[in-house]
Parts: sequence; structure tokens; C-alpha cells
Amino acid sequence: MGSKMLLVTVLLVGIASQSYATRSLEGNHLAEQKYGGGGGGGGYGGGGGGYTPTPTPSTPSHSGSCDYWKGHPEKIIDCIGSLGSILGSLGEVCHAFFGSKIHTLQDALCNTRTDCYGDLLREGAAAYINAIAAKKEKFAYTAYQVKECVAVGLTSEFAAAAQAAMLKKANYACHY
Repeated sequence: MGSKMLLVTVLLVGIASQSYATRSLEGNHLAEQKYGGGGGGGGYGGGGGGYTPTPTPSTPSHSGSCDYWKGHPEKIIDCIGSLGSILGSLGEVCHAFFGSKIHTLQDALCNTRTDCYGDLLREGAAAYINAIAAKKEKFAYTAYQVKECVAVGLTSEFAAAAQAAMLKKANYACHY
């Protein structure tokens, strides 16, 4: 019985002295504040508590989302050397499917189609740019794989929705 009481007491002390962390994003830096129970030792003495500044690595300035690339055409030019042609980037099948109104990756990002094919075109364009831009950082797909994903997505509405969702997830996971 005595050892159970000691275990319960240790657990309660640990929980009561647990630090609470709050994070706020200011500019490009992540700031962390800790409140509560003392310094090292997990609440078993030492330290004074209060605010403890914690150095943090710089946070990414943006993700590889469609909205980011749509709003920064100059960054597309920096990565690719131009706004990128749909025919050269996403292939002949994509160019034929969407017609002559979509010439560049910027056009693809800004397309206003509200169906699964519009989503596929936007996410595919962003993913293609991310694949090119993320040379040092890893992106989930190569430019060739993005082109293949878009081609597969054009086979049906179900495939378009599935490929668009998959590319969107990869785009939001990509940070620079």
C-alpha cells in the first residue's frame, strides 16, 4: 500500500509541476514561453520558474500552397526561369484537356474551375513548382511524378479528386 501511495504522489507532483508552453508566431520566428514549476529536474527543486526564453530555429517563411505561388509569380520565375508552360510542365494530355485558355503554371494556379479538375490543375501546378523549387529541401514528388499524377487524375472525376487531395497534402507539407 505504501509503494502505491508513493507512486500516486510522484505522479501527482509531476502533473502539478508540469510546464505549460504557449507558442506564438511573430514574423519569421517562433517564440516559446514556459510557465510554472522550476528549472531542470522536472519540478523537483532548482530553478525559479517564470518566463524562460527558449531559442528556436527560424520557421519557414511559406508553404508550397497554391495560394502562395499564385500570389508570388516572381518566385515562380526565380524557380523555373519563366512562368512555365503547361505543355512543357504538366504535359500534352493536360494541355489538351484544359484547352488553349491555360498557357502557364500561373494560369493554372489562377484557374477558377470549382470542380475536381480545377482543383487538380491548381494543386498539380503548385506541386510541379514545389518539385522544382525544393532542390535542397525534399518534396514528396519529382516533377515527373507530378506530371504522372496529373495525367492519372484526368482519367475520371474520382481520380481527379483523389490526385488533387494527395498533391494538396504534399504542397502544404512543403516548407521553405
